[in-house]
Amino acid sequence: EWENGKAEWPWYWDTKSRFDIDTASVEMSGKIHDTPLTYARKYRFLEDRVECELTVTAKATIALKSLSEGIPYPIPEHKPGGLEVRLLNDEGQTVENGAAATGIYFTNASMKGHLFLLAKPTQVWLTRDHSIDHYKGEHSWGRAAIQLLKDWHTNQILTLRYSIVPCDSFEEVQRSMRK
Repeated sequence: EWENGKAEWPWYWDTKSRFDIDTASVEMSGKIHDTPLTYARKYRFLEDRVECELTVTAKATIALKSLSEGIPYPIPEHKPGGLEVRLLNDEGQTVENGAAATGIYFTNASMKGHLFLLAKPTQVWLTRDHSIDHYKGEHSWGRAAIQLLKDWHTNQILTLRYSIVPCDSFEEVQRSMRK
């Protein structure tokens, strides 16, 4: 997001992708619209998790209000079966919104869900978004915004690594956090 509040997204028309069935992996790359930032994503689909890697590179200096890896999710107030989200530290204890987190747990009333296990503690904000589509339909959703750098210098590179792990209970989440 620029200082003037304008938000930019990956430029979908520029996205390139490669699927490799033999290694159960996907690679995607592209640019973030109207910025000098490019990205490369790698996903590896393993038996017990999906490993994710996002690398952002600055082709020129830029200052932003914020930049984040956004994980959207349905919220319970607006969609039956919506998700509750907990931010967790490395011990699996809940931390406050905006704090450095090592885990993000998405769950519903069953307490089963998915743990986004960050490779290192990173500031995460849980936000709510609202939009009106072309047909005047209103939509609300949540977003876990994993914070990235705001100020970039030419040729600077940042890599964010995380895994997505299915969990059958919050106790399993806490065990996964302590590994």
